[in-house]
Amino acid sequence: RKEWGPLTLANIGFGQGILVTPIQMIRAYAALANGGLLVQPALWKKGEGEQNSAPVRILSQKVSHEVVEALETVTEEGATGKKAALPGYRVAGKTGTAQMVDPNSGKYSREKYIASFIGFAVDVDPKIVIFTSVTEPHGVYYASETAAPLFKEVLSFVANRCSLPVQMQALKDQLKFSQASAMTHSDRIPRLQGPLLTEGTTSLMPSLRGLTPREILQLLHGHGFHLHITGTGVVSSHTPGAGKKIEEGDTIHLILSEP
Repeated sequence: RKEWGPLTLANIGFGQGILVTPIQMIRAYAALANGGLLVQPALWKKGEGEQNSAPVRILSQKVSHEVVEALETVTEEGATGKKAALPGYRVAGKTGTAQMVDPNSGKYSREKYIASFIGFAVDVDPKIVIFTSVTEPHGVYYASETAAPLFKEVLSFVANRCSLPVQMQALKDQLKFSQASAMTHSDRIPRLQGPLLTEGTTSLMPSLRGLTPREILQLLHGHGFHLHITGTGVVSSHTPGAGKKIEEGDTIHLILSEP
């Protein structure tokens, strides 16, 4: 860094002049999700007697909190990452639309891009950072239209698979906004995806796509719903659909297919 000049500082300020790997990106965002603690990545669980490396504090909790708050604005309505937002969760993250290096000229290409989105659901356990990347997307190459929607799909699957708890206040705020905009944009009302949300005897149906029957039984444990299952494999569609109201004693119809 002692050799950085004004031009290098300017380039790095908007993401050029520096290369990182996906795992480096994930590790950095995990530090923010951990309140400033940097964790050593591992590809397998430690065996008996083996110890994980202790996390190292690289940022104060205050700084981490402020950065996460800034990253949350990226997924708000009108921001570049709004298509990464998942109803029922506060999502912090960032879009990235990077020019690839042309191997022939050694300069940034004006035709080839890498679109990416990285982020996480805020204040939920387990803490999971998700990185999505699309190399040389065709047509519209901006991350807001490619990697961000892909991130939402992955987060939805993770929310179901890992039973991430829905955040009531976030859901109410999102539904309040969607109901206001529905007066002129009815197609903007978001589907609820994620774990089951219940108030009294009425529940909102989560998205069950990609789940196995065993995982669905775990998700719906304690509720008096009846299941009607057709096919084998994982859920490809279901009725009532995600976001629909369902009462105790109602029947959920599941269509399964091989993944």
